[in-house]
Amino acid sequence: KISNDEYIQDYINNYLYKNAYLSAEQGYMMAQALLPTITVEDFSQRIPVWLSGQNQALVIQGPEGEEHEHLAEEDALAIFQLVAMSNIEPYEEEELAESLVEEELPLTEITATRKVEQFDAVEWTLENGARVIFRHADFEKDEVQILGYSVGGESLYDDNYVPSAEMMTSLTGFYGVGEFDATSLQKMLTGKSVEFSLQLGSLNEGVSGKATPKDLESMMQLLYLSFNHPRFDEAAHGAIMARYNGLVANLGNNPQKIMGDSLNLILTDYHPRTRVLDMEFLEEIELKMIEEIYRDRFADASDFFFVIVGNVEEEELKPLVQKYIGAIPDMDRTETWIDRKILEPQGMVEKDIALALETPKSNVNIVINQPMDYNPHNKQVMSVIEGILDLRFTESVREEEGGTYGVRVQTSLQRLPAGKANIRISFDCDPERADELKAIVFEELEKLAKEGPSEEDLSKTVGNMLKNREQSKEHNSYYLRSIYGYYIHGINYDDPANYEDILNGLNTKDVKKTMKAFYKKPNIVDVVFKPLPAEEAGE
Repeated sequence: KISNDEYIQDYINNYLYKNAYLSAEQGYMMAQALLPTITVEDFSQRIPVWLSGQNQALVIQGPEGEEHEHLAEEDALAIFQLVAMSNIEPYEEEELAESLVEEELPLTEITATRKVEQFDAVEWTLENGARVIFRHADFEKDEVQILGYSVGGESLYDDNYVPSAEMMTSLTGFYGVGEFDATSLQKMLTGKSVEFSLQLGSLNEGVSGKATPKDLESMMQLLYLSFNHPRFDEAAHGAIMARYNGLVANLGNNPQKIMGDSLNLILTDYHPRTRVLDMEFLEEIELKMIEEIYRDRFADASDFFFVIVGNVEEEELKPLVQKYIGAIPDMDRTETWIDRKILEPQGMVEKDIALALETPKSNVNIVINQPMDYNPHNKQVMSVIEGILDLRFTESVREEEGGTYGVRVQTSLQRLPAGKANIRISFDCDPERADELKAIVFEELEKLAKEGPSEEDLSKTVGNMLKNREQSKEHNSYYLRSIYGYYIHGINYDDPANYEDILNGLNTKDVKKTMKAFYKKPNIVDVVFKPLPAEEAGE
């Protein structure tokens, strides 16, 4: 399962730097032979050489501005001297628990089992109402992945909750879980290959994680603790908020952040729920609000489903599911989400925004939205349009005009809260050529809507998509995402009828028809960030 990128890097290292090229088998044999010979004494002999006090460079970094006080050279050296003179006791490891979950959990009953034939998977419904869909896949033999989903998300909370909701999953990761603070949890997971996190979206909430088969139970224990025994640590919250305050205070004049914030506000028509990460935003975050949102969103197993895909046998996974997912409380709620009407501005919006930029370049952003039904045909055609536009812009804007290193194109088709297609186009260029190059982009869009693509561009794009599709099927994540999407949208994108058959049956007229409908009086946001004039930038 070694990727082409890894082979390429090995060849580069061999050719340019004369590193020996080892096959996978040779590398494995060398590691097996050498690792057992490395001893504690080897490190003990080398550490005094590494930390001899000679040939050292001390670099002090910090924000610019007279209001910031930085360490002077003598202050920094004094710290070194203080440490050298200190009597530092050897570190003593505190005694750790044997398991993340020490209580004995019973195996919850599986009330229903059904085969999900189209994915060669099985679905279990647990006594608490949670559904678990499992498919065995061993394309990555050392991996088991999980995704969980429930509807609701940030949409269920009033505007004053937005800062706490948006930051919830970023902050709770620093609190720890159950009886373990973040540090002790990290120690408990040392030597294990486990990743687990919570997500809170605008319309849904969920979990994601992955682990090696031998560490699968640890991942399931983290899931159980996250639902049943969350931790809200005031000291940890205060510490991480202090770090965010320092970070945000230094980002106020960062051009990339200013551009991102400005574009986001414009694209959502300055909706009150669109917030900028600044000091005011941080001041509105409250630990009690975070806890309220968390305990509400991750309180009920009955409206969650979990997809598990990886190299584990069904009979090995089943008791872990019964024990840890089965122990999540059941409130038997029926929930949905609220459409907060966060919409793009109507019609054509054009803005030129001047900023103080270190590199005198313009950043062009064109975002186009149009209502469109969410279905497999429209989804695949929008992806084809992305590929065709990428080819057209590469030829016209980059190669013929030499106007930019590359034009970034991204299309999407969303189902919720309403069916809508989107094209985002962006590129950097010489400020003097922004209007000229932007005009070429709009010409290409107009041409595709009026004339459709060339047979060559359509063939190239479809060929690339089909090739990528076949490659993606050689990974566990393909089946994880296919099942996950099916349970959310009710569409099986693993079915050739919803992918390959559509692409193979497409002709230039089909693409033209979809693009024409998309480009008929769409909502367009056209924003160009440009450098301030030299005389103003100097001020």
